[in-house]
Amino acid sequence: MPLGARKAFVLMGVIWGVWHWPVIAMGHNYGLEYPGAPWLGMLAMVWFTFVAGTFLGWVTLRAGSVWPAVIGHGAINGIAQIRMLFAKGRPNPLLGPMPVGVIASLPWALVVLWIFLSQLTLRRPKC
Repeated sequence: MPLGARKAFVLMGVIWGVWHWPVIAMGHNYGLEYPGAPWLGMLAMVWFTFVAGTFLGWVTLRAGSVWPAVIGHGAINGIAQIRMLFAKGRPNPLLGPMPVGVIASLPWALVVLWIFLSQLTLRRPKC
């Protein structure tokens, strides 16, 4: 990682989010019935992929294996629609309760803040 871990995580999150833009523009994840659709959904996806991707990238670096990111991404995709079991009415999908919503991403953001502020978290463990 010639850019360093922080810059690599930011770049990875932005690329991962932009990769999702075509399906977000078609209404996947957030639908098309919220103010600012689909552009706010595209930005929300970049935010989510940055925070989730930073955590998954950090875990991958710590483990020295790509499998934590593979399993984590699969788990995120697998639970993405669980909100349908608990939501009443028509909630705003951009804000929540979906895992990719802004509110649901706040716990991820706290973890990312800790990862970015702690020097020790970005070092690879010695084997």
